[in-house]
Amino acid sequence: MNNFIRHFARDARAHMRNALCCAALLMAAQASMAAKDTPLGVELVPANFPNSTVDDVTRALAITAIIGSHASKIWNWGDVASLDKLNTLTVLMKQQGLKSMLQMGTHFLGNPSPPTGYVASFADPATQARFLHDVGVLAASKPDYLVLTTEANLMHRFNNPEFENYRSVYAQAYALVKTISPQTQVGVSYLYSLWFANYYIDKIDVPALLKPVDFIAFTTYPEWLIREGHFATIADIPTDWYGASRKAYPNERLIFSEVGWASKVRGTPEIQAEYLSNLPRLMSTTNPELLTWSLLHDVEFYTRALLDEKSTAFLISIGVDIDALFGHFNGMGLLDGFGTPKPGLYTAAQLVFPKP
Repeated sequence: MNNFIRHFARDARAHMRNALCCAALLMAAQASMAAKDTPLGVELVPANFPNSTVDDVTRALAITAIIGSHASKIWNWGDVASLDKLNTLTVLMKQQGLKSMLQMGTHFLGNPSPPTGYVASFADPATQARFLHDVGVLAASKPDYLVLTTEANLMHRFNNPEFENYRSVYAQAYALVKTISPQTQVGVSYLYSLWFANYYIDKIDVPALLKPVDFIAFTTYPEWLIREGHFATIADIPTDWYGASRKAYPNERLIFSEVGWASKVRGTPEIQAEYLSNLPRLMSTTNPELLTWSLLHDVEFYTRALLDEKSTAFLISIGVDIDALFGHFNGMGLLDGFGTPKPGLYTAAQLVFPKP
């Protein structure tokens, strides 16, 4: 019983320290006007999403500046209503001292997802024209970084004809961005685990197929490395896991545009914080220019309602537990959906990355 009491008291003190530190961070965020000098940043999802208030957005930007150097916003191509709001968002990021990164979600599992009324193919002239128009709108907001499609290698893997269609329109989009905003750095992102398998096992360099680029970006959600028994613990994941990207591209600018570990379903807040605390070690041989945590706040965005019958059948056919997967992605935030901090917020604020 005495041991139980001691352990309980120790845990209670640790939780109290985290709570006090998080409270101090949130108070400091109210006055922050200069971002931190670090590769770390956050995907800007405010509290109470998608019904966030202006105050929610302002607070989210301030918290981001306390823990990181940049903010990212992933814009889903079909969401026409929010396109014009992105210019205001990049202005707000810069006012907070943050570098800005905009990302386009142009497909789902390789199937193009343009606005309603457009043919879901990059081969269609009207769809191409719409894509280039929307790229131009994003470029006009003059973000520091622009990802012209997320996880392009999923398109290469699951819908290669559309990947080939995308290649030609991508080159036009790159040139368009440079005409409108020459200083904006342009590229696409790739799911890291699939890139690794393609590059080192299949001997296919998918990023080499999309040119020109100013950077190569990756997304990574590595819980599966532990869950499937490849490594016993997070501490056992070697630096070579991410260092493989630097080995492949020794002279390229590398970005990790989505990095996440869930705090529920397949994880806990404590395990999430443990992964965060290991990031400086894990990235020490990679030295990415940016390292963007996937969500600032939890969401309830990912539900079966996003899927049509074909997508549902496809995911089931490859053995995906859809509800677990979506619950897992909803729980990536450093704060819950209402703004209550998790241990990972304090951990993120304390991270120190070695200089390259």
